[in-house]
Amino acid sequence: LLPVRRHQDDDEIQERIEEIRATLNAGLENLALAAGVGRLCRAPAEFAAGHRQAQQALVAAELMHAGGCTIHFDQLGADRLLLELRSNQALRDFVADVIGPLEDYDRLHRSELVSTVSMFIACNGNHVRTAQELHLHRNSLLDRLDRAQKVLGCDLDDSDTRLAVQLALRGRRLLVHAGFDEATFELASQSEQTLDQNRTRKRARHA
Repeated sequence: LLPVRRHQDDDEIQERIEEIRATLNAGLENLALAAGVGRLCRAPAEFAAGHRQAQQALVAAELMHAGGCTIHFDQLGADRLLLELRSNQALRDFVADVIGPLEDYDRLHRSELVSTVSMFIACNGNHVRTAQELHLHRNSLLDRLDRAQKVLGCDLDDSDTRLAVQLALRGRRLLVHAGFDEATFELASQSEQTLDQNRTRKRARHA
């Protein structure tokens, strides 16, 4: 809990906490201290909710921003949903289903389709800005995006598709920082295949 003045807004509170975090972090070698900030509590009954919000913001700072920063709960956006699902197999399945083909293609061809699509979405579908950020010629970018769309079997100009891919990319970053890497996705997929095979054998024995 951090006492605040009556008229302090969220930005001022976050700046103050960031100053405290940076001061503490300066005395730590090779460590990135993170801080999470919940919404302002105006009564004791709000403390529990504020504490949960701060915890969620802290997890986001540690897992999705690799520490070394202060995150406010209201800055989480859609990450609030992803954080709730981080221990759920459904999130890993979603990530694997949506962008798994791109990851497989990158591994096989040593390409950079995942990072290209990620930057394209981060630039709101602006080809010129994406090419600049990736230091690519516009035609080279268009070739990559065309290849990515063929691998995914979808149109990245479609708003629903882009939203799904964006969520999958953010979920992937969360899972990787949380200790789930591409090998984990492959292992999960193999496990599912093994379970399916075992079920098939059992049905065959009972038939």
